[in-house]
Amino acid sequence: MSGLRKQTPIGGITTAQSEKQDKGDAQMMRARARRRHHVSRIKRRVRRYYGGYAKDKPRHLGRIARTRQLCSCWMCGNPRRYLGERSLQERRAFQPVESW
Repeated sequence: MSGLRKQTPIGGITTAQSEKQDKGDAQMMRARARRRHHVSRIKRRVRRYYGGYAKDKPRHLGRIARTRQLCSCWMCGNPRRYLGERSLQERRAFQPVESW
């Protein structure tokens, strides 16, 4: 009996491995479908941004959908960087504590 080997199907994977692989493929496809759904949902919403600037331009639409701002000038960029304003967290921390 030591000379007999259990034969595996063509491709070298067993049915259990095949089922596990199929399950992983299904999860990956669901994740990909979910990601694509969210990208299309965001792009639909972004079409109205900036007065319809990127409505008919797929490249601009994709860029705005990923970054949500066109540039980093002093009007669009971080107010802390350009105007010296404190963040909301810092404003809360430096607020005077009211005693009861």
